[in-house]
Amino acid sequence: MRQGLIDHARRRRADKRGGDRKRQTLLNVAGQAAKLAALLDVEAALAQLQATSP
Repeated sequence: MRQGLIDHARRRRADKRGGDRKRQTLLNVAGQAAKLAALLDVEAALAQLQATSP
């Protein structure tokens, strides 16, 4: 009984501190950053195109 109460308290404490979050590897984060950089490059190119030919 005691062990069950301890496990329950640990799970609650873990959930309270982000225990339900999904972990990501650095490779996933780097891939997302590369996609974001490419999107920003496209946005900059479109802004430049709009400025030169409205």
